[in-house]
Amino acid sequence: MTTDTVQAYRAALKLFQKDEAALHKAMQALDAAREIADPSQITKARGYARAAEIKAEESWLELVGATRQYWKHRAEALRKQLADVAPLVAEYDSALRAAGSLVPNAGLELIRTALRPWSPPKDFEIPLDVPASKVLNDAERDCGIW
Repeated sequence: MTTDTVQAYRAALKLFQKDEAALHKAMQALDAAREIADPSQITKARGYARAAEIKAEESWLELVGATRQYWKHRAEALRKQLADVAPLVAEYDSALRAAGSLVPNAGLELIRTALRPWSPPKDFEIPLDVPASKVLNDAERDCGIW
């Protein structure tokens, strides 16, 4: 696995966490401004919250891209390993045919039946999917269309 994709993921995650925290803080400031009902403070706080939301959305998309890039590289490495297994499958099929089997592609069928959904271990650093951001979702829900 390339360390570049892991490092890119870590950097994107760190940036997103920073931007998400800034959005959370901006949303709290907006809530406080709404409580005191001062239109000028609300307008100012909305501007900061919107800018923070845009920045958090951009860094979240960067995190999604870094996650996908990691898994793309991982898939490529696995594809190379699978190519090494292909001759074994062909040999298995040939051996079965030589033994009188009429089952076509028996090796592939054996692999298909052995396949199970895979999930990374719980302590694995990079998730298969980037989880949704509660802070971004709350900002969208609370403020709607700016």
